Order: sequence, then structure tokens, then C-alpha cells
Amino acid sequence: MNSADVSVSSNPEVSRMPTLLLVGSRLYRSALLAALLLLAGCLPTPNPGDDDDSAGDDDDSTGDDDDSTGDDDDSTAADADGDGYDADVDCDDNNADINPGQTEICNGIDDDCSGTVPADETDDDNDTFNECAGNDCDDGNGDVYPGQTEELCDGVDDDCSGADLCCTTTVTHPASIQVAITGASVGDVVCVGPGTYYQDGLEITTPIWLRSTDGAGSTIIQGDPINSPTRMLHVSSAPGTTIEGFTIDGGKVADTSDLEGYGAGILVTDSDAAIITDNIVSNCEAAGYGGGLAIRDSSQVTVSGNSFSDNTASAGAGISVSDGSSAVAIVDNMVDSNVSTGEGGGIRVQGTILPTIEDNVITNNSAIIA
Repeated sequence: MNSADVSVSSNPEVSRMPTLLLVGSRLYRSALLAALLLLAGCLPTPNPGDDDDSAGDDDDSTGDDDDSTGDDDDSTAADADGDGYDADVDCDDNNADINPGQTEICNGIDDDCSGTVPADETDDDNDTFNECAGNDCDDGNGDVYPGQTEELCDGVDDDCSGADLCCTTTVTHPASIQVAITGASVGDVVCVGPGTYYQDGLEITTPIWLRSTDGAGSTIIQGDPINSPTRMLHVSSAPGTTIEGFTIDGGKVADTSDLEGYGAGILVTDSDAAIITDNIVSNCEAAGYGGGLAIRDSSQVTVSGNSFSDNTASAGAGISVSDGSSAVAIVDNMVDSNVSTGEGGGIRVQGTILPTIEDNVITNNSAIIA
């Protein structure tokens, strides 16, 4: 080994100098490289204040509140009602019949989750009818709905029948009611003005609407006390006929051979869907059944809003329903002080499917056979 290969110095600081220079040079280059990489965006920027660990700090990806599988912000919505639509699109996820794919039906509910209930499903005038069911012809007028009393020629279809009701023929006292009835066609409205008409024995054989213009208090059909009164009014084979707004008083059927003595006030035979409404029937006497009203062989007859009082019969002095009649509705009537020499002082029902009898006032009637 020659001296050119080894240099020995007695000063230790001098011997360490090349090593320090080398280490310092490397540190300088490393720092310079890191700075260049940071400027170029190749190194992550440390989060000031944290420990930079990946498992224990507030920024970890598995244990904080922002994880994608276990926190409250989970984006997976349940389908509680099993209708194929998640809660984030189903406006009622507890009802399988309500979802965005449902067809809207007439029920007042937003079936298809469109955000609104269709206008024709709402009852805007609070009369319990709406348009979508084909019922309310004017949902902006609470006085117009099916079943409403039709006012004569008021320019309004009050009962949603399709047309305003006007009199086809008007009888003025003391003209003959029977002449107007006989001359009427199917569906005609025969109106009778106020007055007392001594015209018993009226016969309706064509479906018409016979009504008073001023109500029962002003329009009276009176049995003739001088010339032996007979049955007051007979609706025969005239389905759909309406009798409305009369006082019918003093009828008498003394012979049981006359339709077995039925119906001294009003008799309805073979006339389905007839309507007897808003009449006062009193002081009528039948040898058979139904002093005030008798219904035979007629279905779906409606008897409503009438008063039957002080009538007599061998049975069913107020009202008699018998012989093949069915689905008769007797509703909201006054049946008072009628007298039967047999059974059924107020109402008698026999040989028929039981009628609907509701909301009537039935008082002070008497019968020999209870």
C-alpha cells in the first residue's frame, strides 16, 4: 500500500470532513427532490394537526360517521309494502296500492304519487258527490246533485238527470186532471196548479210525472162526498211514474170485488220503480188492504216524505205492501192514527220480500189483530 492510497491526518476534524460533506449533500438533494415532487402534486398534503395514521385519527375511512355502509346517511331505501317501489319514490310505502306505477282511480287518493289528487275526485261543494263517479253534474254548486228535488223550469238541472224539469202540461183549477193525464205521453210532466179538485177515480196507465206546482198544502184532490167517492188514484202498469205534492183525501173502496178492495187513497199495481213522495193521504177507507196506500206486484217502489193519517182498512190501514212486491223503500214518512179492523194499523207487509222501512214516525195506530 503506498501513501497515495491512504492519507492519514492527526486532526480528527479533518478526517471526518469528507463524510459530513457527503451526508449533507445527500440530505440537500433529498429535500430538493421532495420539494419538487410536492410542487408537482405527486405527494399528499399532510393534514395539519392529525397523526397521519390511517386507523386511529378522525379522518379514517372505516370508523367515522361518513362511512358508506353503516351511518345514518345510507342511501339504500327500503320497500316496506313490497310494491316494487322504494320509499324515496313511493309516496305511501305502507300501502301497496299506492305507488308511481299505479293507475289513478276515483277514490279521492293520489294513487299514482303524482303529488295531487285529480280535481274530478274531490267534492268541491261538500254535497257528498263528485264528478269522476259520474254523479255530480255541477261540483261547484252544493244544491245540485243526484237525488235533489228538481225545481220546475229554473234553468238548472237540480237532480243531475240530464235536463231541467219543465211542465209538459199544466192543469189550472178547476180543469180536469184526468184529461191531462190521458193526453200525456211517456215521460211527460203533468203539473197541477193550486186548488181543491173534486176528481176521484184518477187512472194513470202511462209512465208520467204528476206533480203539483205549489205543494200538498195548496193542491187537494178530494173525494166527492155527494156522489159516493171511489178510489182516488190508481197507477196501473205505468213503471217509473211519480206522484208528488198532493193532499189526497176522502177516497173510499167499499167493495172487495174492486181489486179486492185495495188502496182507497193510492193504489200501485204492476208499476216497478214508481215514486210516491211528499203527499198527504188522509181519511181514506178501504174494504180490503191499504186505506192510505196499497202496493201490489210492483218492485223498487219508493215511498218517501209522505203523511198517512186517519185512514182505515181491514189490514194495513196506513200502508199495505203485498202480493209479489219487492225491494220497496218506505222512508221518512209520518204514519199516524190509522185504524185497522184486522192487522197492521200503521204498516202491513205480507207475501213479499221485506221492504226497507227506516226513519219513519209511526204513532197512534191501532189494529184488532196486533
